[in-house]
Amino acid sequence: MSDFKELIYKDVEFVTNRLYAPHRWDHMAPRKDSDETGAFVECTEEDLNAMWTVRWHLDAERASQLIKEAEDHFNERKKLNKKMGKFDLVRGYKEDNENDRYVFGAKQNCKSSKTGKLNKQPKVVGPNLQPLEDPKWASGSRGVVKFNMLPTPSPSDKNWGITLYVKAVVITEPKYFNNELEGMGSYDNLNEFLSDTENQPANADLDDEIPF
Repeated sequence: MSDFKELIYKDVEFVTNRLYAPHRWDHMAPRKDSDETGAFVECTEEDLNAMWTVRWHLDAERASQLIKEAEDHFNERKKLNKKMGKFDLVRGYKEDNENDRYVFGAKQNCKSSKTGKLNKQPKVVGPNLQPLEDPKWASGSRGVVKFNMLPTPSPSDKNWGITLYVKAVVITEPKYFNNELEGMGSYDNLNEFLSDTENQPANADLDDEIPF
């Protein structure tokens, strides 16, 4: 059994999109909507801690399902790796009680800290399964997200959890701040697109102190 477990969630509403370009967490960067500091800033693939990230939210039922799948996978892997600690959390998960939604985040590191090689950017396509004309789709867009789950320890406190690594996204209902653009077909169907990402390796660098 692989340490990775692949999941596909359909009809999700996306919250943030940082898949169009690499970003890194800057502790000193000002936030747009507050006086606090700490924000993601656009960077190059070569920058330290550069990554692609995406967040989406689920209703309570599906959020509970995802968390259960994560914990079950963690416990299955723990049977084969006695060094793993107790399951603590799904990294990138936050409860938005004010809006009654449950937000999950997945990432892909731009570069492997183990090999120094660049990773492939997660695939993103539009309604007709071709790259969107405008990749900067906004919050409120809907679609499909494909990701891997992997047990990981926190570098600082050694607590264990599950990290989600994004592999592919299909934007079925793109939304933009100024306009709405659609993609054009290059895959025959959704299953063909999702299958085409089967052999893309996920990067498992353990740098999960950075928020999603």
